[in-house]
Amino acid sequence: MAIKLPGQGVPKWHELRDRIGSERRTSYDGGPAGSAPAHAAKPSLKLAPEPGTAAPAPTTDPKDREAAPAPSSTVASTVVLKALVRFPEPGQSARYDEAVAHYGEKRALQMTLRSALAAYDSALRAGAVSEALLAYPTRPGGIRVSRAMTSAGFAKAAALIDPLDMMPPATLAGDICRNAIVWFFART
Repeated sequence: MAIKLPGQGVPKWHELRDRIGSERRTSYDGGPAGSAPAHAAKPSLKLAPEPGTAAPAPTTDPKDREAAPAPSSTVASTVVLKALVRFPEPGQSARYDEAVAHYGEKRALQMTLRSALAAYDSALRAGAVSEALLAYPTRPGGIRVSRAMTSAGFAKAAALIDPLDMMPPATLAGDICRNAIVWFFART
């Protein structure tokens, strides 16, 4: 297998090193530690601009940062749920059973959980869910998931499932995911 060399537009190592700055130069760079040439007084991290684009240079002036527009607040804040979700027993939902037959157990649970958690989150925020639901019968095995949920939906689900605020985060996340699946199964 041959080694592919970089193209003509790629700068050599010593050119990159000089552009970034030599104030961090050590003795293995070919000069005494701490010595810097006169042309390296202003370090720059911009290596090469994209052809045909001119991006404004980032500024370090605090006045410019204050004048910059703030990020939009229309995006809802989210909480990431990390949990182990067990496989449901067959017969809990006809739609889930079809998905298992077509996609396999793991993929069917991933797809069901994605839809279930989104619907459950919306229902929590709308006030349609008023109590914690009983867990579904499970089979051995499951999947580890990481799913996002709005902060408002998470707060309402946590208040229903763990009113004393004593559950560990992973256990609470797993219970929220299981409640979402049970709620989703009852409506499909």
